[in-house]
Amino acid sequence: MFSSAVLDFTRSMEALRDLLSVVRGSLADHLDGASKEGGKVFLRVSIDAVRGAADLITGERVAELQLLADKAFGEGAVNVQEAIANTDYASTVLGVSDEALRVPFDRAAFMDMDEALDKMTSSIEKVHLLLGSSLLMLASITEWFVCRLIEQYYSKYPDAADSGEKAFTLSQLKQFDGVEDAEKYLASQKVVDIMYGSVGDWVAWFKKERKLDLGFFESQMPAITEVFQRRHLLIHNGGVVNRLYLANVAPELREGIAAGDSIPVDPAYINSSSQLLEVAFCGLACQFWKQLEPKSEARTAVMLDVIYDRLVAGRDSCVEGLCQCVLNDKNAKESHLLTARVNYWLALKRQGRIEEVRSEIEAADYSAKAGRFRLARLALLDEVDRVLADLPAAYRSDEVTIGEFVRWPLFADVREDQRCEKLLKKLAKERQPSRKKPKAPPLVSPGNGPG
Repeated sequence: MFSSAVLDFTRSMEALRDLLSVVRGSLADHLDGASKEGGKVFLRVSIDAVRGAADLITGERVAELQLLADKAFGEGAVNVQEAIANTDYASTVLGVSDEALRVPFDRAAFMDMDEALDKMTSSIEKVHLLLGSSLLMLASITEWFVCRLIEQYYSKYPDAADSGEKAFTLSQLKQFDGVEDAEKYLASQKVVDIMYGSVGDWVAWFKKERKLDLGFFESQMPAITEVFQRRHLLIHNGGVVNRLYLANVAPELREGIAAGDSIPVDPAYINSSSQLLEVAFCGLACQFWKQLEPKSEARTAVMLDVIYDRLVAGRDSCVEGLCQCVLNDKNAKESHLLTARVNYWLALKRQGRIEEVRSEIEAADYSAKAGRFRLARLALLDEVDRVLADLPAAYRSDEVTIGEFVRWPLFADVREDQRCEKLLKKLAKERQPSRKKPKAPPLVSPGNGPG
């Protein structure tokens, strides 16, 4: 029911992260270039200051020069104040001769420094604009996803929009083409009314109107609320903290922040917030979907598709949360549950938390399961020799394909073994014993992950 909405939401989230990475990288290169250029000018201006231009070096200018020096020579490598005051120190830390520190004063160099500072300031402003815009897009993508979920619900169940109260005037009724047109208008109005509220109001609708159990979601509500409150600050208050933000955000999430502070939006915040919203709202969608179509296999199939993409992208905390969406679905088919469980373990392992589940992995009995899951368990336990020993039999019995083994991130460490390439080449030359359908379904949808 919600396949398209979920895939569009998760793809938009990943597209935003990719765009931020690419554009920020370009801006960072520009910033580094401007900073290094400014660093070279800093050398000349420092020399001039030592020779009698100290009247031009104000406290603010020294701070700016220190920033340039940190960028050009490494943080803390050069003490600007000391370099201005001490020719010997400047000669040593800047790696130039004493003669170079005694060139005639040239005010053109000071003007060059101003130009370099302007370039660096412009680059920093562009980075801040990009990050702020990313937060606005992040909130908008999430809002549109929730809107689509509710719209599709009312589209499938139009009677649910009827509250029993008077909804139209006579003049409004005359404008409709018929009952179906009036139903669409009523449903649209219901969606607008819901989405006009806060993120807490959206969640309240799912709980009150649809009786969804959102315990997993409520534990994340403080952090989710903070994201949207920070977004409000950017739009309505220029990113400056106000009393409304302080009143609506949990104390532990605003520690050390006071009214009037400029609240930052950095790449780490965007990355963590995007994964937080993606996991939480995918979980909400799965709960809603499960309620409306409990027997649908598309629900967990779509989630496994998304999980595979996040594994490849290395977003392990996101994978951890998304796997829970599948593992908490009691109607999921066994192969989907097994795949989600193995990928959940893998996500923890890649986060350095394998000990949290080691005993569970060791106790898992996959002897009667498809060969790919037996191999996966061994790989998680770093039993490379056994994986390589058991792979041929699993391949020849159609329980795992070469494609799955090559693409599934779980086998990355095994593929690093020099014996693996030789074995895969040998197996690839063998004729498949049959062209019949494999005994076990693919790990994720054939169009995306291993298959």
